[in-house]
Amino acid sequence: MALQKNSLSTEIAEIISLAVIPEGLLAAGLSASPMISNLVFEETDIALKKKSEELSLSYSRYANDLAFSGAITDVTYAELVNVIKNLVEHQREKNSIYEART
Repeated sequence: MALQKNSLSTEIAEIISLAVIPEGLLAAGLSASPMISNLVFEETDIALKKKSEELSLSYSRYANDLAFSGAITDVTYAELVNVIKNLVEHQREKNSIYEART
């Protein structure tokens, strides 16, 4: 769990999770969503930044919005989409936190 990785005890991490992620869903628009996303996606951000640099792209993220800029070819786009799908699936399996869609 991302909260435990950031030096919180299991008990405190569970209390925070239950308070801000009811039913395992991170509510869209919740004021804590960007902070929680930053904790959960830290490893993914590092991997996406590295891949973006390899493809001569810039990467940024706010909460669950990913942004890539630069000269994107069809091949670059396909490679980037594949990397993103794999990383997001890994995050889901690892953290089991999903955004609630309304």
